[in-house]
Formats: sequence, structure tokens, C-alpha cells
Amino acid sequence: MTLFDEERKLTKPTQSVLHLTVLISGSNRNIKTDNWFSSVELVSELGRRQFTYTGTLKNKKEVSKQF
Repeated sequence: MTLFDEERKLTKPTQSVLHLTVLISGSNRNIKTDNWFSSVELVSELGRRQFTYTGTLKNKKEVSKQF
């Protein structure tokens, strides 16, 4: 499967998750990942594809330390 130009700009972990979920896109299912795949970028992309997300967000630069 080839990536669209827009998807090539995303991080490799995000690209991996999107590649694995392409067949169920738009199904309103929940996607769970561990800390290595988790990012604000991934959550945004999954939301655009009508998924919900559950996962860990520890030690991520996008998340404030107060959170």
C-alpha cells in the first residue's frame, strides 16, 4: 500500500497505525496503542478517520508537564 503525500509528512509510528487501520476506517471503533505509538498527531488523524483512541501519553513533548 502506498502513502498519500499528506501521510508521508507524519511520523513513522503514526503512519504504521494508519496503515493497519485502513480497512476499518470510518467504523467508529476504538484504537488502543502503547506509549511508543501514542502522540497528539495520531489522535488527531484517528479522529479525522472516525476512530476513538485509548492509550498512554507519558513523556511526550506535546503534553504539558502539569497534565
